[in-house]
Amino acid sequence: AWGVALKAADVAGIVALYTDDIVRMAPDMPTIRGKQAIEEIYRGVFEAFTVGIVWPVEGTEEIIVADGWAFHLSEYVLEITPKAGGEAAKECGKIVEICQKQPDGSWKFAREIWNSNGPVGKE
Repeated sequence: AWGVALKAADVAGIVALYTDDIVRMAPDMPTIRGKQAIEEIYRGVFEAFTVGIVWPVEGTEEIIVADGWAFHLSEYVLEITPKAGGEAAKECGKIVEICQKQPDGSWKFAREIWNSNGPVGKE
């Protein structure tokens, strides 16, 4: 669902996949908390960039489920292209998503952290 919403630049669809108390620890940025911050980030990204992603990279995914929590580890390849023109930038990295089972049985992202394998490159 996240990948579909990302490809469609669907901010509401992405935000719906996060818990209200989401904690995101992105590289080289302060920790952010809450759905409103997630919404602001994606809205800004989609206004400025076209985003493409391969996630998870085939063969890198590990999922562990225990007591209402799921731990998802994988690698990703992200490519962003400025809408104003310019070259695409590509990032390869690894990510840990911690999901929490909701009372309705669905799963939502509750905590996430990732980092790149090296500097962002240009294709």
